[in-house]
Amino acid sequence: MKINALRFVLLLLLAPLSLLGAEVEKKVVYDLKSGDISTLELRLISAVVRNTSYYEAKLEELKAKVVIHGQSYKFFQQNSKDIKLQELGKKLKSLHENYGVAFEICEVGMKKRKIDPKTLYPFVQIVPNATIALIDAQHAGYAFLPLY
Repeated sequence: MKINALRFVLLLLLAPLSLLGAEVEKKVVYDLKSGDISTLELRLISAVVRNTSYYEAKLEELKAKVVIHGQSYKFFQQNSKDIKLQELGKKLKSLHENYGVAFEICEVGMKKRKIDPKTLYPFVQIVPNATIALIDAQHAGYAFLPLY
């Protein structure tokens, strides 16, 4: 009886310590439809960096994904001759590699625009359609942020 009571007391004392090391995960899905490069740089790239720093300071993690459709396909094709788009591609790759941002592109829109999947950056995943990707993300607990 004494052993069980001692175990119970130790469990009560040590449980809060285990909670200190537990990270809380915040999740956001960006609905990217904008074809404006400054919107993408300010409201996505800069925002992910700032928001990640904010949550890290609180010992929390930010998990982000971007659903690509509308006018934003051009930002994710690696064969662009436009210097601004090439530089943007490097920043997007950095978001993926350094911040773990997942990029999901709408296959329906790609087909309508005759975009060859081989032209996409390797870090971009093709999903059946944007609506399904957004529904699935929100169902999985992602907060919805529109980028139009």
